[in-house]
Parts: sequence; C-alpha cells; structure tokens
Amino acid sequence: MPGTSYAAPLAANLAARLMQQYPDITNIQTIKALILNSSREIRFGPDFDNVHKRIRNAVCGLGVPDESICLHSDNHRATFIIEGSIRPEKMEVFELKLPEYLLEADRDMGLLKIHATLCFKFNPVSENQLAYCPVHFAFGFFKNIPVDDIQNGKLSETKLKQGWTEDYYFAKGILSNTQKVDFSISKPDLVTEENTVRIGVHSKLHKYLDGGRKTENTREHSYSLVISIEETTREEVRINNLYDELVAINELEAIGEIEIELEAET
Repeated sequence: MPGTSYAAPLAANLAARLMQQYPDITNIQTIKALILNSSREIRFGPDFDNVHKRIRNAVCGLGVPDESICLHSDNHRATFIIEGSIRPEKMEVFELKLPEYLLEADRDMGLLKIHATLCFKFNPVSENQLAYCPVHFAFGFFKNIPVDDIQNGKLSETKLKQGWTEDYYFAKGILSNTQKVDFSISKPDLVTEENTVRIGVHSKLHKYLDGGRKTENTREHSYSLVISIEETTREEVRINNLYDELVAINELEAIGEIEIELEAET
C-alpha cells in the first residue's frame, strides 16, 4: 500500500541529514548516489523463495538505504566520492590503490566488498521515449593495465570483476542516469594486479538524437561516482585501519583521458 508518498519524505530526511553532516557536499547527484550506494537488497523471507530474482528486483529496485552506512564510514569501511565532468565520446580512467596489509589477511576469497553507484543529471528530450535521456554514461572496474588497453582490449580479458555498467549498443530499454554494482575482490586479485584497480568512466551521445540535439548535448556533463570499500576479515584479527590506509595511498585523480573509438551504427 505505501509507495512514493512514504518514500519521498524518508529519502528527503536522509538527504537533509547528509547535507547537514557534510556541508561541503552540495551536488544533489552526489547525495543521491550516496543514498543509493548505501541501499541493500530487501529480504523478503521464505514465502518468496519461489519468486524469480528478476521479479524480486523489480519490486525492491536498488533496495532500502542503510542509514548508518549512508552517514558514516568506519575503520574498516571507507566511502570515496569522485565528482567529475566529461564530454561525450571521451573516457576517463582513475587508479585505486588497495593496502598491502590485505595480502596478510586470514581469508582469501571475498576479502573486500565493493559497492559503487554513478549518478548524473541531464536535460530530458521531451516527447521522445527512446532518447528521453540523451546522454549515456557507464563505469567499470578493470585490471591494472594501461588506459589504452581498457578501451581497445576485450572486456573479458580487461575487466576485474565488473565490466561496464551499461551497454550502450545492446542495452534493453532506455538509457539510465543511475547505475549501481556490487561485487567482491579476493586476495588472488590483489596479488595478480599488484594491489591496484583501474576505474573507467565513459560517455556517449544517444544514437537516436537528431543533429540539433547532438549539438546541444556535445558538452561537458557532470557526474558523481560513489565507491564504498568494506573489509570482510574477522573483527578480532584486524590490526590495520582500512580507512586510514586508503586515504594515505590514494588521490583518485584521473590518470588519463582518451577518445572513445566510435562503432558503426546500424
């Protein structure tokens, strides 16, 4: 029975508390990304075990925000915010370094949990259902490889665990200005990639825009990318501070920007 009339004031309250606690965060897309990134899947209970996961996902969307995760980091869970802007047909790549002490952790698999959400604003194209969102954005996590290889290499060989969040040419439905991924990083991944992850962000214009709309949207578009990293080791064996280590070894500035190679449209 309750719907958006209940959800809207609860979300607005959480947004207001974020803005009060972190007054330097003024971008509403960042606030939105923080709330969505803290959201976790709704647990429906055993009565829904036989309901297909696709149906359950349609019901709960991106989940319900966890207020504690949304408002705070702690010693073993850190949240990064990347606020940037990029022109269509461009790609930026960031370098994320992970602490070396994780190589001595007491577990190998699922050592780190990653939750990442990208949001961006756009001027909607009225009376156009296909190109209502005129700009495509996507992000992905990749191996510790050169920037050009992320663009030109095979996705199966270059992605870490999660490739591009939205497929521009083969996605079903209209483009979305919100994308979220959840995945884990294991110790073997850290060893292979020398504790370094590349994060790519790219943008394109919608292929169904007319000439005037293409000209109008060929400009810098701002985006907000929120990344939460959580260590999953047992509390009693933790002797290092993930939050402090991540802050000490990272700047999260773009290490490269390249032209996206255009594919033929059919």
